[in-house]
Parts: sequence; C-alpha cells; structure tokens
Amino acid sequence: MASVWTFPAGWCDSQFSLLFFLLTYFCRKNYPFIARLSFFAGFVCLGPAIALVGTIYHSQGESWWLFFFWLLPVLMVTLQVKIRPLLVLRFLVFQALLWSIIFPVYFSWPDMGTLIGLLAASGINACIYWWSIKKGKDTLLQLAWFTAIHVFPFYGALRYVLPDVEVLAGTAYLVILAASFYAVRHKPAALKITIVFAGFYVFQFLFITMMDIYSEFVFVLIFLFAAGAVYASVKLITSFSKRGRGMQSKLFLLHSVTLVGALTAAGAYSGFFGLILWGELPSILFITIVFVFGFVLLRKELDAFLSQSIVFFGMIQLMVLSFDAAAWQMLPLIVATGFIWMRGGNSFYRIVVYTLANTAFVTWLYLLFENMEAVIWTAAGLNIVIAAVGYRPLSNRILYLLGYLFTILLLFQLPYTVTNAGPLYWSYLAGYFLLLTGLLYLQVRQKDRSALAITAVLWFIFLFTQYIDLLWEHVHLAFTLFLLGTGFLLTAYTLEKKKQLRLEEAPLRTGKMAAAAVVLTIVILLIPAVQREAVLSSGETIWLEVDDYGPGYKDAGNQAYINIYDGTYEENFPAGSYVYARLEETENASYRLLDIKADKEEAGSPSLRGRVNAWNGTEFGIDSYPAPEGEISHVLLRIGTDGVAVIEDVRYRQ
Repeated sequence: MASVWTFPAGWCDSQFSLLFFLLTYFCRKNYPFIARLSFFAGFVCLGPAIALVGTIYHSQGESWWLFFFWLLPVLMVTLQVKIRPLLVLRFLVFQALLWSIIFPVYFSWPDMGTLIGLLAASGINACIYWWSIKKGKDTLLQLAWFTAIHVFPFYGALRYVLPDVEVLAGTAYLVILAASFYAVRHKPAALKITIVFAGFYVFQFLFITMMDIYSEFVFVLIFLFAAGAVYASVKLITSFSKRGRGMQSKLFLLHSVTLVGALTAAGAYSGFFGLILWGELPSILFITIVFVFGFVLLRKELDAFLSQSIVFFGMIQLMVLSFDAAAWQMLPLIVATGFIWMRGGNSFYRIVVYTLANTAFVTWLYLLFENMEAVIWTAAGLNIVIAAVGYRPLSNRILYLLGYLFTILLLFQLPYTVTNAGPLYWSYLAGYFLLLTGLLYLQVRQKDRSALAITAVLWFIFLFTQYIDLLWEHVHLAFTLFLLGTGFLLTAYTLEKKKQLRLEEAPLRTGKMAAAAVVLTIVILLIPAVQREAVLSSGETIWLEVDDYGPGYKDAGNQAYINIYDGTYEENFPAGSYVYARLEETENASYRLLDIKADKEEAGSPSLRGRVNAWNGTEFGIDSYPAPEGEISHVLLRIGTDGVAVIEDVRYRQ
C-alpha cells in the first residue's frame, strides 16, 4: 500500500506563499526590486495554494469562491501598494471571478440569465474604466478595463453561443459598439480596440453565416460585396493618407475594413469552389495562389494598400490549401511567400504574412507526418535558418525577431509531444529551460531589448506552466515551489546587478493594509483546512472498491477516481444540487457504490456526498495525490459527518 498526501501538500504551498511575504518584509528597504518581485510572487502562488486546498478537501463549491478568496487579499494590498504586476494580477483575477459567476461549474444559467450576466459584467467594467479615467490611473490598466467592456458581450453575441437569445445578444452588442465608438472617438487607443472588436464581430458573423449557406449564388454575392468593400476602403486610405496625422483613427478603421474584407472574400471564394468542385479544390486554390502572388510581384506600380489586401486574400487560400496540398504544391508556395514578404513595407503586413505562412506550413507538415514532434523540429529548424539570415543586416531586423519568436514558440511545445514522463520528457524540459536562461544572459549582455522581451515573457510562462504541471503530477510540491521561488529571486538579483530595469525606486512601504492582507491570506488558507479536519476527525474510515463508474476513471490514468457517476440521470436530480451515494458492504469487508439518493438519511450510513453537474452526472471530487504507481483496486476513505471524504491510503490490483 502507498500513503497519499493530503493536508501536508496543501500546507507546503501555503508556507511557500508566506515565505515570499516574509522575504518582502526583510528586503523592503535595501532591495526594493526584490521586495516587489517577491510580493508579486507570493500572491501568484496564493492562487494555486487556494486551489489545492479546495481540491484536497473538495468542498464542491463553485469556482468563483476560489477566485474571490484569491482576489480579496490582492485587492486589499493594491489599495496601498501600487505595483503594476499586482494591479494586473488584480485585474485578471477579477475578470476570472466575473466569468466564473456567469458560467458556473455545476449548473448552467438559462440563455437569458447568461446574457444578463455578460451585460452586467460589461457594465461593471465600464464603471471601473470611467472611474479610472476620472482618477487618472495607469493608462495600461485603463485600456485593460476598456477591453473587458467588450469581451463579455462580444462572447455572448457570437453565433450559436446563446441560441435562445441570439438576436437580442447581437443587438445589445451592436448598441455597445455604437456607444463605444461615440464615447471614445477622441481617444485613439480605445478607439482602435473598438474597431478591432467590431471587425472580429463582423467577420465571425459573415464566416459562420457562410458555413450555414449551401447556395453558390450567395457565396458569389458575399465575395463581390467583400471585394467592393476592400476596393473602396483602399481608395479612401490613399486619399486620407495625404491629409496628415489627423486622420489616423479613420485610417486604422479603413485598414481593418480591408483586412476583414480580404478574409471574407477569401472564405467566400473557397466556399464557392468547395461547394461545386470539392474534389478539384486543391488544384483550383493552387492556381489561384500562383496567379495572385504572380500578379502582386510583377505589378510594380500596384497600389500598396490594394497589394496588401490581395496578398492577405492569397494567404488565406494558402491556409485552406495546407489541409490537402501535395508537396509539389506547398513547398514552392512557401518559398514564394518569402518574396511576398519582402514586397511589403510595413511591419503589420510582414507580421501577418509570416504568421499565416508558418501556420499553413505547420498544418501541412502535421497532416503529412502525423507526428507533432517531427513537425516541431522541422518547422523550428526552418525558423532558425530564417532568424540567422536576418540576424546581421539591420534592414531585416524584423525577420530575425519573427524567426526567433516562432522558433522558441515551437520549441515550447516539445515537452507536450511526449506522452510519458520519461527521460525524453525531462530532457526536453531541462533543455528548453537552459536554452531560455542562456538566451536571457546573452541578450542582457548584448542589450538586445526586443529579443530580451520575447525571451523573458516565454521564460516566465514556461516556469509558471511547468509549476502548475509539476505541482499536480511529478515532483513533490515543496520542491517545485522551491525551484520556482529560486528562479524568481535569481532573476531579480541578476537584473538588479545589471541595472537593466528602473531600480531607482523608493523602498517598499507595506504599511498596515499590506500586513492585514497577509494575515487575511493565512486565515483564508487555514479556515477551510481546519474546518474540514474537524469534521473528518469525527467521521469514520472505510475501504471503497474502485470500479469503472464512468468514463472519467480511465481518462484519469487509473487514479482513485470515482469523480463521475453516470447513473444520476435515472433520478433526474436538479443540476447543482447535493446528493448522496448509498454504499453497499461487500464480502471482503469493503464497500462499493450502489446508487444515488437525494438526502443523507435516505442514503444511510456510511454515504458519500456529491454534487450534480450540468451534464446530469455526480461529482464526488475524490482522486489521489500523487499519481498512483499502478491500477488501484481500493481506496481508504476518511468520511466526515457531512459525507465529504478524503483518501488516506490505496490498494493496488495484484
């Protein structure tokens, strides 16, 4: 038998968050940068600590409770300590809180209720945005709040998301767009965000509408309409670009129209020929792309904005072709995109062309090899060559940065191509970490700020994602958190020594509010654990047989997983309601799950408490940490007086 860690694991995470806060206190005067970084890291680690405590004691509460408990101390401390990373963390956790309320875990609101929630969340963000403008708060955060105004209603207005109120949701978002255009007409950054959302909304509406249409004539009409919109906007761009900087907002709007129009025309073109000549579609698309690329390359006097729209049209066709292209079709077109890339002058054009070409190439490779590991190495090798070509010449600086960015993004995926956590998996993890760390060192020495920004962001994302992965699967929790904290602090020390950031900051003044937030953090972490331990101490211990109660058992890698029980639908319990599993004693002094009852008295004793999810199954939240060493036959459960249980031990099948 193998023991299973429960409370100690959660407490290790809690202790580590508190160690960060202690480090903040001792470094606040002499090392303000380290203090700020440690403060931020402490509140970042607080989120997984709360989640882990919630998972171990599986209170079966809605996820918004966890986000609320995470937000509360963060909110308190940001009222006094104005650290931008903490302000951004507060914004993200607040948005996650709103989202988790609108989309609960255990039940679903009616479509009208969901729409009301989305509009209410948009209104809340609008009020905070207006308040931040009045108070003259951080401009970056102002734009973040403004973006959140659009995110919630935009999601609700997407086709088929809320089918019962689809027309109302679309109308409401159009009203929000109109009000937004009017309200921020003199604010260029906010106006551009509005234009982007408007473009995405129009594109998704037209694209999904085309997916529903089976008439060739309608595809032709959409193509002609989109092509006409592109041509008209190009003419207006040419006219407005001669009038100076006062036309920047209108130019951005027209550029968005050309991009959305080119995408829509490309979709209509592919849809038309796919409908009438499906078998010949690859050949038709290949001929079309060759003609489009040749036309752009040979017509030197072609209007730059019209050329850009035509190239976007051809790149979308290349994306479609990548799903069913022969090597003699795809490889020459990928080479041709290099000449197309050099044909453009502005950065936006080059970024779009490079991104679409890489996406098409990776898609084609995957369908050709059906091996993601080989695809990543091949595509990464090509991008390394491209980055090397563009490294030296100053005129190709953007080529170097694009090649470098796509290389490290592709290599980031390598560990996820390995199914088993064997030597290859760990070598990929260690190799990628050492690669990013070495690149950070070189780029700091060379003062390569653009590449350094890319590497630093990927380095942090890699550390945090592996922190989450390793937290639940492979390495003991305390060791994982130790590595994460050491990485934070070494980075802070290196940056402070190199003076690469603005380190001439005043000492961190935590004050009473920050101290109260830290105390609140301790209380938040302790209360559910102490309460649950008290309930469990007066419960009983039984051995429960692990059987295939649902499809989730096999998906969990033979863990002690009885989280989903599919027999609930027979009783038709309301989603979100608490139910109890009736247990039956077997011949070998253990129990097995028999059926589900509505109340504890009917289920008898002992019984397990579960909660009905939105799919009419029952979730008990019982699994094991760490991952077991084989197929489990029985689990030793300590069941509290309220029916909630935790695992204390396991037996494996012989």
